[in-house]
Amino acid sequence: MNIGRLIPQVAYYFNTYSQLVKRGEIELGDQINFAVPTGNFGDILAGYYAKKLGLPINKLICASNQNNVLTEFIRTGNYDRNRPFYQTNAPSMDILVSSNLERLLFMIADEDEHVVVDLMK
Repeated sequence: MNIGRLIPQVAYYFNTYSQLVKRGEIELGDQINFAVPTGNFGDILAGYYAKKLGLPINKLICASNQNNVLTEFIRTGNYDRNRPFYQTNAPSMDILVSSNLERLLFMIADEDEHVVVDLMK
């Protein structure tokens, strides 16, 4: 997935936050949580980028369907792509190989690609 696809998704987080402030549901500077359904990890990665850019995000909650390869990875540290694949009513979440997970790991690993390669093994 091209990084250019993530940029509009980052803007969605800022837009959502500004809409909540406009409606008086939160005060400017309040931290909020986002529950993000994810399959390819792009939308939640965009939320991570938004947080790194200064948006006051408290938690990004990774929601999934029964193809829960990413939620299991976050919960256990095990990224098992060799598992049963389920077709569900949410095809954008029906993914076992995320093309964006490595980007998050790269940032968390201080941009050391060797760490990412080791983690992915």
